[in-house]
Amino acid sequence: MNHAITAVFLLAATSAASAQLCAPWEVVPTPSPADATQAVIRDLDAIAPDDVWAVGSYYNGERIAQMSMHWNGSGWRFFDIPVYLSFGSGFLWAVEAAGPNDVWAAGDQIRQAPDGFVGTHTLVVRWDGSGWHLLPTPIQSGGSGDLIWDIEIVGPDNVWFVGEGHPVPVSSQPSLAMRWDGSSFEIIPTPIINPIVYGFGNGNSLHALDALGPDDMWAVGAGGDGDPIIGASQILHWNGSDWEHRPGPIPGRWHQLDAVIALSSTDVWAGGEYFGFDGAYHGFAIHWNGSSWTEFPVPTSITDFVAYAPDDIYASGGGVMHWDGESWTIVETFPTVLGPSLTSIDSTGPCQLWTAGRQLIGDSVFNFAARVAPAPACPADLNGDGLVDFADYLVFLNLYESADPRADFTADGTIDFADYLEFLNRYDAGC
Repeated sequence: MNHAITAVFLLAATSAASAQLCAPWEVVPTPSPADATQAVIRDLDAIAPDDVWAVGSYYNGERIAQMSMHWNGSGWRFFDIPVYLSFGSGFLWAVEAAGPNDVWAAGDQIRQAPDGFVGTHTLVVRWDGSGWHLLPTPIQSGGSGDLIWDIEIVGPDNVWFVGEGHPVPVSSQPSLAMRWDGSSFEIIPTPIINPIVYGFGNGNSLHALDALGPDDMWAVGAGGDGDPIIGASQILHWNGSDWEHRPGPIPGRWHQLDAVIALSSTDVWAGGEYFGFDGAYHGFAIHWNGSSWTEFPVPTSITDFVAYAPDDIYASGGGVMHWDGESWTIVETFPTVLGPSLTSIDSTGPCQLWTAGRQLIGDSVFNFAARVAPAPACPADLNGDGLVDFADYLVFLNLYESADPRADFTADGTIDFADYLEFLNRYDAGC
């Protein structure tokens, strides 16, 4: 996904300065399908503040089904996904919009191959403003297991899909790179990176894709069948004619890369997680400077990126993280939500940031979404009467030492003397 955005403002309230621009994170009430016993948002794409798509999957006690939902500025609405076989399970893993009436989603679905074999194969659907429509994708005989993890719209007649290919022959198990030219799909060969052919950690897959242009794209991933990769680095670069291997660090016992973002040919980030020799999972972030990869400490796993500048990048995962040009830090963990896990992050501009994934409700997982919005024009107007006066001062004193986000101007989780000084500055300025 192309999440590199030119902007000059920070999106999250990580300092007093940014707190003046953006409101605190807000959990958005997000339904799951009525018959769902489990549901997860796998990806989202934000077109405008009142135009956001989220896709994923849900389980209804009998099968796993694709899920798509749309935010219109005030609430979510579900839209049906056309499929090949009504009884077949499937997932949507990716969504990407070229515009309000041109949205692509992809994943996998049980379908029948030309030889009659029924198995998991790629699924691509396209939204035209009124509904989703099925686009037939290439399907091979003799096996199954191919799927799409990510989408990148390079141009109207140049849409790329990456994921996992058919294990035919089983000794190759290639990753999948597929291109739509405006009328049909073409599978583009990718190099076999993973030396493991059988067992845990075998195969090749690409989990994420980002493009600077039609001849400059990056894709990252892991092994096949959802496995991590062992002893190799699944990083590919498209030069306009071929996919080339750009190996990076190989941490721990095994690892996977789930996100990539390219700001320039000398500024590319990839992220994921690895299982260390200490028996624990760790976040994994690496940076390409045009000639080599360098690993940077990151507080938790990474599932997606969105960037505003080289020193202003956000990532989703075990929380929302921010890169300030020197280090990665956690800026939001949603402490009022049980077990949040974020699968995607996107933005439509300054102070317009969305993230989504899943949360725990009881013993099951269900849809979760949250956003950052522009701060009120006058944040110190705590009683909302359009003035900043003594009445607001009394409200502030009443909120002192609480965690109420209205008066947490420094966004550190508590209202203290630093917030008092910020309030006085705003009081004196009249706003």
